[in-house]
Formats: sequence, structure tokens, C-alpha cells
Amino acid sequence: MPVDIYYTPQDKSRAPTLADVQRTLSESGIGCTLEPDSDAPDMQWFVFEPKSTTTICATVKDGRVIFATVQSAFDDEPEFAETLDRVLVAVGLVSEDQS
Repeated sequence: MPVDIYYTPQDKSRAPTLADVQRTLSESGIGCTLEPDSDAPDMQWFVFEPKSTTTICATVKDGRVIFATVQSAFDDEPEFAETLDRVLVAVGLVSEDQS
């Protein structure tokens, strides 16, 4: 069963863009693709396959990530989750545990 971890911008006025998040993930060695949610035009999915089945569902407003849900898989290496968290924090998103 996956675990959901929720992230919000640390500073609402400086929420990261989708491109910023994707670029920073790629620079950290975690390549991903963006896929629109067919049922919700304000949502995008960061998909890490085939490296991982973990996904991030991002709620977007004006091109900026205003909420992100990491659906973490248990079969990932711990380093993957640590890097993912570090990247999200670096772009200005914090989890409920960090706020």
C-alpha cells in the first residue's frame, strides 16, 4: 500500500513552477515526465517510470504548484525518497511534517 505525503509551498507568493520542479528533479538524477490528469485540468502527474512507481500529483494554478501529493511506493530505495524530498524542499515545497 502506498503512502501519501502532502506538500505545500513554504511561501505562497513564491510557489515553484512545474518547469522548476521538473528541471530540479532531473538535475538531481530523478528524471520524470509530466502527464496531465484527464479528469482535472488543474492537475499534472510527475511520473518516474520505469525507475519508480512513485508519482506526484501536482495541483497547479497559473503554472505554479500550489499543492503536491507524493504517492510513495514501498519498493523504492530509501535514497530515492530522500532525494525526492530534498528536491521538493529545495524548490520551496514543504511537507506537513516539516511545517
